[in-house]
Amino acid sequence: LGSSASVSVLIISLISNLMNKKYSDYEIAEMAHKIENENLNIRGGWQDQYASIIGGFNFMEFTKDKTIIYPLRLKDEMIHELNSHMLLCYVGKSHFSAEQHSDQENIFRKSEEEIAKIQNEHKEIAVAIKDALLVNNLDELGILLGRSWENKKKLGKNVTTSEIDRLYEIGLKNGAHGGRLLGSGGGGYILFFYTPAKRNILTGALKQKGGEIIDFKFDFSGVKIW
Repeated sequence: LGSSASVSVLIISLISNLMNKKYSDYEIAEMAHKIENENLNIRGGWQDQYASIIGGFNFMEFTKDKTIIYPLRLKDEMIHELNSHMLLCYVGKSHFSAEQHSDQENIFRKSEEEIAKIQNEHKEIAVAIKDALLVNNLDELGILLGRSWENKKKLGKNVTTSEIDRLYEIGLKNGAHGGRLLGSGGGGYILFFYTPAKRNILTGALKQKGGEIIDFKFDFSGVKIW
């Protein structure tokens, strides 16, 4: 859930507020990423830092030269529907994104062309998810999340575990249309997209097999200091 990025963004925001320094959201996100990657050696991308500082639904583009965040204006009805179709299942094992990303970087160096193809497919899925949200096409989201997860597992042998695979299959057999593990892999939370009428069946089956259901709501304001 981007916990390290959230903490980094919060601390920078607090200190800059105490020092009466006015930084833009982009500047705070970039500082948080630099501190994590260079000072703390926590390898990873930029999206968590921007999500923490901005909040809401965004489509993010990252290139060598620039970063552009496009806020997505979703109807309230769509947001309520998303809340009623999604749940988080904790798989019972913490993960360390730095180790996962280092492992994936090593694999990329050995199979650059193959991994680049997988990452391009990831981008195509992200665009498709953005389009589905903007046109209120909920039916596509579960399928796209599932495709994203199957694609993600190709990036390294430690992305998934037998326990994650077991809980994921239980979810699919009990009302989930699809889903994916959040973060770099190895542990953490599975985000399931399900039919609301089967929520009790789904949550009961996951709990019975050791999954922990976490309630959540979307945040639209990002970090706030007062």
